[in-house]
Amino acid sequence: MIGVLVVLFGALFVTVSSRIVGLIGSSNNPISGMTIATVMGTSLIFLAVGWSGKAYEPLVLVVGGIICIAAANAGATSQDLKSGYIVGATPRNQQIALFIGAIVSSVVIGVTIKFLDKPSAEMVSQGINHAIGTEKFSAPQATLMATLIKGIQSKNLDWQFVFVGSFLAVVMELCGIKSLSFAVGAYLPLSTTLPIFAGGAIRGLKN
Repeated sequence: MIGVLVVLFGALFVTVSSRIVGLIGSSNNPISGMTIATVMGTSLIFLAVGWSGKAYEPLVLVVGGIICIAAANAGATSQDLKSGYIVGATPRNQQIALFIGAIVSSVVIGVTIKFLDKPSAEMVSQGINHAIGTEKFSAPQATLMATLIKGIQSKNLDWQFVFVGSFLAVVMELCGIKSLSFAVGAYLPLSTTLPIFAGGAIRGLKN
């Protein structure tokens, strides 16, 4: 079951990731949004087959984590290959560099998280064993995913926000606007989308 879900969601979101990179670039690839969609879809499928409860919550996170990594790598690879083509780089050398980057970043990120996740003596006295997810390191995206998984698995999720987003995408498509690009603009903060708008406006003036 887990393998099938990884293949299905991977085929979908790897394609989406590569496409959105072609449209607006790797820095604005909505990886967390695709991960959230995977988490929600996996949770619903688990419920449909009768897999519910705390025992299955980590399995949902495993599927979401794998798809998150796959989508991130797909977008980054597409961006690298596009940039490499422009400057005349060879795909072979780029892939070697990507392997090195993936290995080094995995080690560095793992060590960094391990270091940051150490609770203080006060936290330990209060029964808190992890610093990440507390006021010290709030981890809002991880908290959101945990909320979604627990909410769906316990059948207690507030679905109105999900439906609003879905209907908004439908309305954009009916208006002739690409919902994927619009969703990125709605999802990302203004500090990120404003430079994109400025760049598009400048390009429009030049044309």
